[in-house]
Amino acid sequence: MSLPDLAMESPQPAQRTERALILATRPFIGEDRAASWRHTLVAFSLLAAALAAIVLAGPIWARALLAVFAGLLIVRCFVLFHDYMHGSLLRGSRFASALFRLFGILSLNPPRIWRETHNYHHLHTARLAGSHIGSYPVVTTGQWRRMSGRQRLYYRLTRHPLTIAAGYGTVFLSGMCLRPFLRHPRQNFDSGLALLVHLLVLAAAWRLGGAEVAVFGVVLPLIVASAVGSYIFYVQ
Repeated sequence: MSLPDLAMESPQPAQRTERALILATRPFIGEDRAASWRHTLVAFSLLAAALAAIVLAGPIWARALLAVFAGLLIVRCFVLFHDYMHGSLLRGSRFASALFRLFGILSLNPPRIWRETHNYHHLHTARLAGSHIGSYPVVTTGQWRRMSGRQRLYYRLTRHPLTIAAGYGTVFLSGMCLRPFLRHPRQNFDSGLALLVHLLVLAAAWRLGGAEVAVFGVVLPLIVASAVGSYIFYVQ
């Protein structure tokens, strides 16, 4: 028997390991719909409870802690939103569709622009061209040497930790809402809607509960969630 024949009959250990890993995922291909509903309802119920507690809490320190907790719950709900938008969670449910689309608007993740940028990111993963769409730009050392001083400054500022930490303004308010709407108002109408709804919610919270409720019930949870989300976009 020739060496090529032996190679075909005896796959390399790495190939066997890869095949075993793929086969191990088969039990998870189908959705456990009851589990999907359980995780969704628990996450959104906890978020609603945390936001209500912020309104009812007295001390500032309690509101601050609850705001951080609410921000982390927004991240958890965003994970479910991500899976729903990919069609792997609660597909065909009108209630889930309304819930997640409303969440997208309120969390500054307009469904249309999110799907466009995120799908582009998946289709062009590990490619340098267009790496900034749905993530952060990446350049090679050769490209860096050819960049002008202004381009290098922009690149550094874009990837700076403070830019990531300020994702509430840099990534979501600006990148997901304001700029897409200004670029194509009709096509990205939900980006403008998300921005408008956010301002109305902020104004209503300020009017009904005062500055503390607006800051700790709206702004701070989104700052925490946006910083975590921006960092996830960065490290991926």
